[in-house]
Amino acid sequence: MPLRPPRGYAGVAGSGGLDGLLADPGIQALGADATRLTLCLAVWAMIMGAVTAEVFSQYGTQAISDPAAHFAEVVELAVVVIAGGQTGR
Repeated sequence: MPLRPPRGYAGVAGSGGLDGLLADPGIQALGADATRLTLCLAVWAMIMGAVTAEVFSQYGTQAISDPAAHFAEVVELAVVVIAGGQTGR
């Protein structure tokens, strides 16, 4: 599945403040640009935020009745972001 920006997202202007990552030889070898890195970092934050909220009970005891189903939806949303608006459903 190709990594492309979601519909309506114009992409990152310039380096997007990611100069350190863009200068990394490993990142350069992948051919990643600032837009791709921004999308990947956003998805990483989304997944880690969902994990952290579950582990530390930040949603409270009544908000989420099925944590596994909620996490599956967060992962599906992350796939949509990475796939540029395409979903596997």
